[in-house]
Amino acid sequence: MNIIKAYKIRCFPTEEQKLLILKTFGCCRWYWNQALSDNIKYYEKNKKSKINTPASYKKEYEWLKEVDGQALCFTQMDLQSAFSGFFKQPNKGFPKYKSKKYPKNSYKTMIANGFPIDNETIKLPKLGKVKIVNHRHKTGIAKSCTISMTPTNEFYISILWKEDEIDEILPKVDKEIGIDLGLTDLAICSDGTKFPVLQSLRKNLSKLKREQRNLSKMIKGSNNYDRQKLKVARLHQHITNQRKDYLHKISYKITNENQVISLEDLNVKGLLKNHHLALSVADAGWSTFVKMLEYKAKNKGRTVVKIDRWFPSSQICSCCGCITGKKPLYIRKWICPECGGTHDRDYNAAMNIRDCGTRLLAW
Repeated sequence: MNIIKAYKIRCFPTEEQKLLILKTFGCCRWYWNQALSDNIKYYEKNKKSKINTPASYKKEYEWLKEVDGQALCFTQMDLQSAFSGFFKQPNKGFPKYKSKKYPKNSYKTMIANGFPIDNETIKLPKLGKVKIVNHRHKTGIAKSCTISMTPTNEFYISILWKEDEIDEILPKVDKEIGIDLGLTDLAICSDGTKFPVLQSLRKNLSKLKREQRNLSKMIKGSNNYDRQKLKVARLHQHITNQRKDYLHKISYKITNENQVISLEDLNVKGLLKNHHLALSVADAGWSTFVKMLEYKAKNKGRTVVKIDRWFPSSQICSCCGCITGKKPLYIRKWICPECGGTHDRDYNAAMNIRDCGTRLLAW
């Protein structure tokens, strides 16, 4: 069985290579906007859809030949996919124009013979050999890759590898766990373990407000504005890196030690609309944490079970199964009226989630 996995690594292009990468970003953005505009005009006139190929524009715009042609071809495929999604999926919106001010830029490229990769460099079309930090220790030939630039002007390459089998599968263990996600403690496990929320955003919030306030007072387009904008972007990236590092460590530990992991299928987007909880929910990183658990469990031969978000995990006694009804959030401990057991609200919910996940897996 062929398994496709992506490895994201840091790269350090030269000044000439940086300039060519930025040109490619600009050309891909220009082609997207021009093809989208021409398609809209063609549809209004003929009631049919037609997306012009990059080759049709190269005759008039010679500067498109300076960049990687495969990058423009992948942009065309993305635009076609966006139109297809708009007509076939009701929740997809109409394709939008891409702004030059958008801080994240990327393009995908691919060649027939693949990209030769060693421990220090990768050879890319038009760019030649680019210096990389190959911390994954993968060498050989990769078929496709995505070059991206962060708002802090750092460059990364996401490389797709096709592998014959998963090499990270761990031996099975006889341990199942239920996890209740929270805002004070990120993960409350049914075995009594609690992982607190790192609060990387709250700890840096005052500094972030100060830097953003300074940015708002500067003139857009000035050198001071650009320097301050980069300073704010680096602070945002620092907060994100702190959170991701913490979530990676927790998810690695949980997937290593447990065979079955049961979770609630929470509506995170809905919770973010609550202005009293939005900051805490975003700072906790529930969605990212669940995604990390899912792909790491899949790679290691573990199982993640998601139970219904309306399952009353906090209302059921984990000892006797008595349903005691809804409780206000300030009640953290309660006593079961049937068996007299004293329960911690979050730990009891984790126990019920684990039991429900076991039943779903058996069915």
